[in-house]
Amino acid sequence: MAITSGLCKVSGRVLKIGTSSEVQEIVLPDTVDFSQFERGIVALPSNDPIARLIKEYGETPFYSAVAAVNSFFLRTEVRSLIKEADQPILYNRIQTETVFTPIEVANFIIGIGYTPFTLSIATTVISINLINEFEGFYTQNFTKNTIGSFCSILPNIFGAVGAFFTALQTLDTTIQSLKNFALNFSLSSLLSTLKNSILSIIDKVVSQVKSIIENFSLANVISKSIQQVVKINEAVYANFQKLKTSALAFFDEQNVDNYKSGIEKLIDYAMSIFKSPTIQEVQFLLYRFCSFAALIENAIFSLKNPLEAYVNSYTETVSILQSNSSRNTTRATAAGAVRYDNQVRQTGINTGNELYEQAGNPPLLNAEDYEDITPWNDGKGDSRITFDGNSFRDKRPGLGRACWDELNPKVKAQLMRVQKQFERQLILVSAVRPKFYNDELRARGVGAAKNSLHIAKIAVDVKWSGFNYDTKEKFIKIALSNGFTGIGRYSSFVHVDIGPRREW
Repeated sequence: MAITSGLCKVSGRVLKIGTSSEVQEIVLPDTVDFSQFERGIVALPSNDPIARLIKEYGETPFYSAVAAVNSFFLRTEVRSLIKEADQPILYNRIQTETVFTPIEVANFIIGIGYTPFTLSIATTVISINLINEFEGFYTQNFTKNTIGSFCSILPNIFGAVGAFFTALQTLDTTIQSLKNFALNFSLSSLLSTLKNSILSIIDKVVSQVKSIIENFSLANVISKSIQQVVKINEAVYANFQKLKTSALAFFDEQNVDNYKSGIEKLIDYAMSIFKSPTIQEVQFLLYRFCSFAALIENAIFSLKNPLEAYVNSYTETVSILQSNSSRNTTRATAAGAVRYDNQVRQTGINTGNELYEQAGNPPLLNAEDYEDITPWNDGKGDSRITFDGNSFRDKRPGLGRACWDELNPKVKAQLMRVQKQFERQLILVSAVRPKFYNDELRARGVGAAKNSLHIAKIAVDVKWSGFNYDTKEKFIKIALSNGFTGIGRYSSFVHVDIGPRREW
C-alpha cells in the first residue's frame, strides 16, 4: 500500500500509515461528518469532459447543448452551406446521418472555448462560422490531413524514382535531357501544389484559432464554483483582456495578408534557387516544405498559449488557496466555530457591492464588461463603437489599430457601459495618442495638451450622430456615474478620462 498524507475512510475508521508501513486504526465516533474533512481538501482531476462540464454548468444545460448541435445540423439551411470541397468531414458525416454524441460535443465545447450556454445560443443562428469551427475541430491538424499523407510516402516515391533515374544514366544524352525535363516539370508541379496547400492551411488555421481566441472567456473557463465564493479582482479581468487583444491583433486582415505574402515569397525563393535540381535536392526541398507547413500551423496555434497559461495559473492559485482555506475551516469547525455556506457568503458580497454603490461609487466592473468590449474588427468596429479619427486611419507604427487596442482596458470597459446606457453609436475621434503624434498635433496648433492623458492611454474623445448640447450633457452625466473623472466639453466632441477629477 502506498504511503499517503491524505485522510482515508474505511468503514468508519481512519487509517494512519507510518513510514514503517505499520497501519494503525483510529476508531472515530459515529457522529463524525467526514464530508467536512473531504470537501475542498482533495479534488481529484477528471479527464471526463462530460463530467467536467456537468459539474461546472449542470446536466440540463449540457445535454441541451448536445440536442441543439444535432438540431442545428439537421436544418436544411445549414446543410446547404456545407460543401464537400470545403468541409469534407462534416459533409460525409451529415450524409450518413450520424448523431453528434455527448462526448464529441463536450470535447468541442472545451476545445473551441464555448460553454453549453454559448454553444446553444450559437446554434440559433444560421452561420458558416459554427460549421467551420466543427470542421476544424474534427480535422484537428490541418497539416497532417491536407498534405501529411503525401509527405509520409516521400521515401517510397524517391526510392523508386531514384532507382529509375540511376538506370537511365547508361543511356544516351537524349534520354538524359528527357529525364531533366521530366524532373523539372514534376518539381514545378509538386512545389506549386505544396505551396497552394500551405497557403490553404494558413487560411484554415487562422480561421479556427481566431474563433478559439474570440470564444475564450475568462468567466467561462474559471469554474463557476470558484466565481461564486471568490471576488475576482478587476485587474485579473483587465490583464486577461490585454492578452486577448494582443492575440487577436495577429488576425487583422492586412496583417494576415502580409503574413501569407511573406510565406509565399519565401517558398518562391526556395524554388528559384534550384535551377537544375538533383533528386537529392528535390527530396530535400519537399521534406523541408512538409516540415515548414507543420511549423506554420504550430506557430499560429501558439497564439492562444498565453491565454491558456494565464487562466491555468489563476485557477491553480485559487485552488491552492481554497484547499488551504478548507483545512483551516476544518480545524476551526472542529473547535466549535460556525462556517457560513457559499450562499450566505455570496449574499454578503452582494450586500457589500450595493453599499459601495450607494455611497456614490461607480458600479464595479466584471468579466462581462471586459468581454463586451468592441473589437477593432479591421477598423470597422461595430454597431456600438466605430473609429473616425485620423490617428485610427494612419498606418504608421503606434497608430491605427494600436490607438484602440492599447487603450487601458478599464477605460474601454467603462466606455462600453456608458454606450449601452446612452443608447447611441459612439464615434471615437481619438484614443491612445503616442507622444510623437501628440507633438505633431501641437506643432499644427490643434491644441493637444503637452502631457495629455491620451499619451497615458487613459483618455478618449468621442462624438455621435445628433451631437448637440442636450445629448452632450446626457452623455457626460452617464460617464460620471460610470467612473469617468475627467470631463472636457468641446464644440464637436467630448473628452473623458480616468485621471484626476476635473471638468472644463
